[in-house]
Amino acid sequence: MRKILILIVCLTILVLSFTQSKTIAGYVFDGQSKSPLADVSISVVGHSSGGITGQENKARVYGVVSDENGKPVADLTIFIPFTSKGTTSNANGEYNLANLNPGDFDLIFRHVAYVPHTRLVKIEAGKTYRLDVNVQNNTIEFEEIIKKADQNDWTFGFEKFKEFVLGDPSGKSIYVENPDDLYFYHDGVVLNGYATAPIKIVNNYLGYDLIYFLDYFKFSEEIDLPDGTLQKAFFVFQGSARYLERKDAPQRIQKRWERNRNEEFKGSFRHFLAAVFNDLLDESGFEVKEAWLDLPDFEESQNMSPAMAYIRSLEMERFFTWNRESGKSGFLYYFPHQVYQIKDQTKDLNVIPQKKSLCFTENLLVFYKNQAKSGLGDAKVTSFSLSPDSVDKNIGAIHFNELGQYNIIGAELLWTHLGDSKKLLNTVPADYLPIEDK
Repeated sequence: MRKILILIVCLTILVLSFTQSKTIAGYVFDGQSKSPLADVSISVVGHSSGGITGQENKARVYGVVSDENGKPVADLTIFIPFTSKGTTSNANGEYNLANLNPGDFDLIFRHVAYVPHTRLVKIEAGKTYRLDVNVQNNTIEFEEIIKKADQNDWTFGFEKFKEFVLGDPSGKSIYVENPDDLYFYHDGVVLNGYATAPIKIVNNYLGYDLIYFLDYFKFSEEIDLPDGTLQKAFFVFQGSARYLERKDAPQRIQKRWERNRNEEFKGSFRHFLAAVFNDLLDESGFEVKEAWLDLPDFEESQNMSPAMAYIRSLEMERFFTWNRESGKSGFLYYFPHQVYQIKDQTKDLNVIPQKKSLCFTENLLVFYKNQAKSGLGDAKVTSFSLSPDSVDKNIGAIHFNELGQYNIIGAELLWTHLGDSKKLLNTVPADYLPIEDK
C-alpha cells in the first residue's frame, strides 16, 4: 500500500502530517534561503593576517539598528536562525555578534513591532564587519488579532500548539513561559494562532531555552469538502528560533542533555553531510532516492510517453506534498528499490582544510534508519532539494567539511522532514555537533 503524507510549506519551520493509523501526522521544513544585501550598509573594519588558528579564526559582525526615522531600535534580536549564535540590540540600537565561523549565512533581525529582515552575510576568517540595518514598522494588526481571539479557541488552540509545535502535550519536557502572548481564533474551520511577543520556550529534554518568533500556526480537523472529497486533518506553522544553551544544571543533568542531543542529532542535515563527505552513507543509516514532483515531471525527465510513465509509476511509492511555488498540492514519486548515487554529485575543493562541493538539480528523498536492520517503513524521511540561481560552476552548491559544517553558495536549500517525529522538543540547533566530535 502506498504511503501518503500531507504537508504544507513555510519559510523557516513547518509541520503537518497524515498517517495510516491516525488522522494527523507531522512535517518540519528547515530551509536556508539567501537574500541580497538591500537596505544594509556593510564594510570591513579590519582583519588579522595569515596563520590564523583558534579564536583568532573567528569573525565579528556589529552595527546599529534604526527605524524608518533613523531612531535606534532597542531589544531587537539578531541571530543566525536555529543556531546558538545571536544577540540583542541595546538602548542605542547597537549590537555585537562575535565568535562567528567563516562562511556565508543568513542573519535575521527580528522584533514583533518591525518587519523581519533576513540578510546574507559573507564572512571571512578573522575579519570584523560593520552591518547597519534600517527596519520598517510592522503592519500586522495585533489589536485585530486580539479582538478575534476567543477563550474557548485559546484553550483548544494552546493544546494543539503544545502537541504539534512543541511536541509535548503534558508540558513537562518542553513548555512556554509566556503563553498569554499567544492568541488563537477560528477562521471558518481553520484555527489560527499568532504571538504578540517572542515566545520563550524552555526545553528540559535537550537543555535549551528558545526565543521563538512565531509567524503563524494553523490547524484544521478532518472535514468533508463541498466536492465530496475528504480533507485530512492538517497543521502548519512557521517561525524562527534562537537557541540559548542552559549551563546552570547539575552535571548529571548536563550529561543527560548531551546524550539526548547526540541522539537527536542523528539523521540531521549535518549528520547527513558528514556521512556524504566520509563516504559512510550506508554505515550511518542513510539511503538517498530521486523523487519527481508529479508524473509529468517524471515523463519529461525520462523522455517518456504518458502511457509508459503511467506503467512505470505502478512500481513507485509516493508522498502527498505541497508545492510552495505553484501553491498546489501534489505527490512526490520515487522508486523504493532504486538508490541515488549522491557521491557522484560531489567533488573535492582545492582548499585547506579539505572541503567538498555538492551540486545537483534533482528532487531527492533522504531516508534515515536509526537501526541497521530496520526497513524504509521505519525510516525518518526528508525531502532535499537545492535550487541554484546561477550557472557558474562554484555557484548553486553546498560546500562542506568532514564534520558536516557547510556553506550554501548562491542557492536555496530545502531540507524538509516528512513525518510526525520532528517538533521543537527534539530539534537540536543547526550548529550543534555531538560532544565526541567537539
